[in-house]
Amino acid sequence: SANIEVTVTYTKQAAAEVNETKEVTRTINYVYADGLQALAPVVETKTFMRTGTKDAVTDEIAWGAWSGTQEFASVTSPQISGYWADRASVPAIAVDHTSPDQVERVVYTANYSLTERFVDNAGNELAPSTVKKNLFVPGMSFDNTADAKVITGYVLQKIENGVGTFGEGDETTTFIYAKVGNIVSVDENGNALVPPVPYENDKDDPSGVTPHQKVPTIPGYKAEVEFVDPTDPTSDTIVKYVAEKPAEEPVVPKVPEKQEPAKKENVTVPTPQVGEKVTTPVTNETKVAELPQMGDDAKAQATGVGAMLVALAGILGLGVKNKRKED
Repeated sequence: SANIEVTVTYTKQAAAEVNETKEVTRTINYVYADGLQALAPVVETKTFMRTGTKDAVTDEIAWGAWSGTQEFASVTSPQISGYWADRASVPAIAVDHTSPDQVERVVYTANYSLTERFVDNAGNELAPSTVKKNLFVPGMSFDNTADAKVITGYVLQKIENGVGTFGEGDETTTFIYAKVGNIVSVDENGNALVPPVPYENDKDDPSGVTPHQKVPTIPGYKAEVEFVDPTDPTSDTIVKYVAEKPAEEPVVPKVPEKQEPAKKENVTVPTPQVGEKVTTPVTNETKVAELPQMGDDAKAQATGVGAMLVALAGILGLGVKNKRKED
């Protein structure tokens, strides 16, 4: 057979179309200050792509351009009751195929508290503290001056940290009080008459006392003033008292004492013997004095009375004698 020549013609394959993608992820983590998770994270992904042709013989790829820049939008930080976020939001960010994955972190801290203390000059607590808990965030201003209390027996002297702005932590306002002064009652020699009486608080003014306060009433003494008006609510006011003179007793006229009647003397009449002369002693009361310049009629009457008295005495004497004999 004759030689045969066959020609085989090879045609290059068309290049194949290929694609390439790349993802860029942004993750927002929400955590507490101690690192524990507060909320579920927010994850977003942006995809970039380019197209190319691959040589069928050499496998070389000719790439086209990547897709354009994309943006992660701003994300507002969620609110958690009693906590504040260190970032109000995660800002928007533009990325392209060359950007690395993005990781953001929002930290939640318990809201700041404001404590109000009420103490004396030595720091001793005069009233329970007031705590405004978990109500404040950094940058928030406060003014507690109107929260001062009226505390009986004390007046407000000064306020520490009453006005300010929260920074990185809790705040404390301290109300400092001093004891009120007293009304001190003394006598002419400066000696105290009664225990000191504290001023009365002004119910509407924590730093003041009531004006025109009445001084104590002390029996037997009279105060030089009836009221005092303290100029310094923490200083004592000395009030002098003068002893009152006792009132003169009214003169009561004396009633003459009742005179007792003169006592009669015992009369002893001896029993007259027959033929003997009877002599009867009588008391002064039985004597009949002859009045000067007495007439005959008067004398006769007096003589008759005397005879009657003598006879009566004789009878009495006889009775006594008979009695003795019987005994």
